[in-house]
Amino acid sequence: EKPLRVLTGESTRLADVHGIALDPKAKEMFVNNWGAISQYNIPGSGRFEAPSITVYPVDAKGDTSPSRVIQGPRTQLNWPGAMFVDPDKGEVYVTNSVGQSILVFGAKDKGDVPPRRIIKGPKTGLSYPSSLAVDTKNQELWVSNLGSASATAYPLTASGDAAPLRTIRSA
Repeated sequence: EKPLRVLTGESTRLADVHGIALDPKAKEMFVNNWGAISQYNIPGSGRFEAPSITVYPVDAKGDTSPSRVIQGPRTQLNWPGAMFVDPDKGEVYVTNSVGQSILVFGAKDKGDVPPRRIIKGPKTGLSYPSSLAVDTKNQELWVSNLGSASATAYPLTASGDAAPLRTIRSA
């Protein structure tokens, strides 16, 4: 099937996309970028920008510029991956693989802003977090950890070096 829409081009600021989340209430699409930019069929066209989260209207297409961008050293983004937008709380949860953390931003944040909360530290059990799921009914955040073949659960309000509520460990 042909796609309904394609978002591509220099103005988009898309750069090695690794995660996407939708906010159905605000009708916005959040995209995280590792920062590598290249026209793969043109040797030497590559460059690198800092990792970012770019935000677009959910129906964006073509070479549309983001409506806002979260990017800079204060964000602590380092290989961001899976994301979830909680439209009721106005929060964006992001796995931050190399940063060994979960970052929580405000859904309306922009620029070089620090996260509202960070889950990070030895008690968390986080090890290269690669994916996440939010259980709004039980108010829990579930994280899959590539580095330890585990899934860890936290309260949605967790912050700092918070120990998981539960851990499921595999091989």
